[in-house]
Amino acid sequence: MSPPTSSPKSKAGGVSFASVQKRARSDSHSTCHSLGHHDHHAGGAEALRLTGPDGQTKIYDGGIVRKRTNIENVVLDRGDAAHQIAQALPKEITMVPKVDLFLPEALKDAIFVGHIVTDLDSVGGAIAAAALYGGKAALASEINSETAFALKEWGVEKPPTIEEVLKENPDANICLVDHQQTSQMNPNINPDNVVGVIDHHALQSKTIVTDRPIYIDIRPWGSMSTIIAHTFLTHQRRPSMGVAGMMLCAILSDTLNLQGPTTTEWDRLVVAVLSEIAQVDDIQFLATQQFKAKSKELAGLSAHGLVNGDQKAFSFKTEKFQGDVGFAVVETTDDAVIIDRLDELLPEIVACKKEKEVSALFLAVVNIVSLKGTLLLCGPTELSFAVLSEIAQVDDIQFLATQQFKAKSKELAGLSAHGLVNGDQKSFSFKTEKFVGDVGFAVVETTDDGVILDRLDELLPELVACKKEKEVSALFLAVVNIVSLKGTLLLCGPTELSLAKVAFPDCTITNETSTIMDLGKRVSRKKDYIPAITQAIKSGWSKPMTRGKSTVDIASLGKLEVDPLDPHQRVVRRGSVLTPSHISNHTKILIEEGGQRLVSGSGDIVSLKGTLLLCGPTELSLAKVAFPECNETSTIMDLGNRVSRKKDYIPAITQAIKRGWSKPMNRGQSTVDIASLGKLEVDPLDPYQRVVRKGSVLTPKSGEHFKVVG
Repeated sequence: MSPPTSSPKSKAGGVSFASVQKRARSDSHSTCHSLGHHDHHAGGAEALRLTGPDGQTKIYDGGIVRKRTNIENVVLDRGDAAHQIAQALPKEITMVPKVDLFLPEALKDAIFVGHIVTDLDSVGGAIAAAALYGGKAALASEINSETAFALKEWGVEKPPTIEEVLKENPDANICLVDHQQTSQMNPNINPDNVVGVIDHHALQSKTIVTDRPIYIDIRPWGSMSTIIAHTFLTHQRRPSMGVAGMMLCAILSDTLNLQGPTTTEWDRLVVAVLSEIAQVDDIQFLATQQFKAKSKELAGLSAHGLVNGDQKAFSFKTEKFQGDVGFAVVETTDDAVIIDRLDELLPEIVACKKEKEVSALFLAVVNIVSLKGTLLLCGPTELSFAVLSEIAQVDDIQFLATQQFKAKSKELAGLSAHGLVNGDQKSFSFKTEKFVGDVGFAVVETTDDGVILDRLDELLPELVACKKEKEVSALFLAVVNIVSLKGTLLLCGPTELSLAKVAFPDCTITNETSTIMDLGKRVSRKKDYIPAITQAIKSGWSKPMTRGKSTVDIASLGKLEVDPLDPHQRVVRRGSVLTPSHISNHTKILIEEGGQRLVSGSGDIVSLKGTLLLCGPTELSLAKVAFPECNETSTIMDLGNRVSRKKDYIPAITQAIKRGWSKPMNRGQSTVDIASLGKLEVDPLDPYQRVVRKGSVLTPKSGEHFKVVG
């Protein structure tokens, strides 16, 4: 076939198509294709039949006049060429190839399969390629409503799934159609079994790599089905009406009715030829019904379905950026219906971005009638990309940013505590002489931090539960006000409090329970938070209070369930032993400062004052000898400014014993059973998992027996 060229515009009354043999569709074809009429002319027969006096309009019954559409003009302009090409094909469907044209032997009996989140071009192209090369078509994922319409319209059987096909033949040869990136390939496909690629997309990152040469046919055309149709024609092979119809619908879909920016002259010519072979009289009516079927499905899809329906990821690596960018597209005849759901779509884009671990995620809503596109931006990264790449024409950048962040804050206000803690959380690993473990850091960015901080009683228990579930040594949550650029750090335990004090020594604790720290203008996890945490750990920080591994059953932290009453199906935690009171009651905790372990109530780290607890006559006797100038009340001794075990306590005890101190009151060996002292257990209601003694015969009244002779 020579490269296509446009023929002169057709004129009403003066249209002459040489050697045209009009054929009425037989009754056997009527069940296969319900949209056409008996007379056909490369898809433009209906436009010719109803042509107006000016040659560029259609006059319907009742005198209604409209201009011919672009697609009608396209097929009429190419009517002569399309008819001649179709007439030159064998009348009978044949599998005999031309000896001078190459047909890859490896594709014979191969499985032809498109990309995941499959579309009409993937399915129609796979069906056509299987018919052309003698293989079998398969589905990479469930079909959409537009594909279902085409299959029904042309009476073509829905292909089996690739999982079903591979179950019968695990080592079957595979030909990828409409894609060549491994990120878009069904995970059940073994790349070693890929023998061919037929595609029309750019070669970017994650393109499949093979150990052997394979068949490759990649052309810069508007649809992959155009490539298959062209190969049919160059090999003098006539596709069946059903196969031709599937390819026709696929090209119309991918090229947006031949009006999309990727449309080529090859696509236009092939559409005209396929219209002739498939005996389509009214190409505009077929396209309209097809896109209506597509839009009908979109209107009923959830926000999740819209964002994930036609989404692809692209990888980039430059000096200043390395990561994946996701781009989802929704094509519809009524974009307003989709855009009106902005409040649902933006939170879903943010959630999907987090789940798929991409650096940016866009959603473009395309009106396939007016050819108008609208880009939804879910965060500052997307906004920056769009503005710098000049995709978006933004007149008032401040207004756009304000509306964007308002939408983001509205989403946060409705999230559960679990959603806030887990929404934007990252983990960082450390290994030093004094600390080995992971530190989790979650960030919530909002225009109203007060709304989030008012939920402290929900957030602290959730932090503790999440810390336990993810097995991290520490877990922080920073609440950032993106308007005033102010950060607040939530501290759910002694480890977090200790590490935060070392990492942010100039920041203040703002509540009595030591669970909130004012971070001031520190608002960036990447620039402000993690570098400070890293520096603190590398400088020698170590976890306070070594109490052994917790034995609490993780099931006691409750279950994560979807709230059935929540229209957005948010996840909440139910049945946890942790409550707000448990957090606040246990925030007076042991901390470690300057390498010395000091107990709240026994060592005042502010006034440097020490107090000694005496549990019996032996302790009282030894303390009186070691610290003769200190005052005591049988069970409590005021140690004054003695605060160091290494410097003050052990030297004094050692000196007392060396001077001849001995235990008082020799009463013989105790006969008390050690079991009567109770059992040591981890308190299941304590978020810090402290060990308590239960069932002991000792009570506070036992202190009366300590009033003894020194």
